[in-house]
This record gives sequence, structure tokens and C-alpha cells, in this order.
Amino acid sequence: MIDANNGAFAKYNIIIQATYDVDYGTQNTAIGLLSGRGEHRLEFIGFIKEHERD
Repeated sequence: MIDANNGAFAKYNIIIQATYDVDYGTQNTAIGLLSGRGEHRLEFIGFIKEHERD
């Protein structure tokens, strides 16, 4: 799961760089999706750590 998120981060960063000063709408969408992935990743890591303690 974490590896999949890391792959998504890499792809979104490629899109963000490719659309810089070219397509602000797509760039903004990619930034928003990247942000959502970051939040999801933090929640998932927290969930894993909780279960490891139990």
C-alpha cells in the first residue's frame, strides 16, 4: 500500500512538473490529488503503527 502511494506521488510530481507554466488547471488538479494522497498515507501509517503496538 505504501509502495503504491509512493508510485502515485512520483507520477503526480511528473505531471506537476510537465504542466508548470503550461496547463494550470491540470497542474492544480495534480497538486490537489497529491495533497489528498499525502493525507491518506499519514492515516494509513498511523493505522499500521497502532496495530503494531497491540
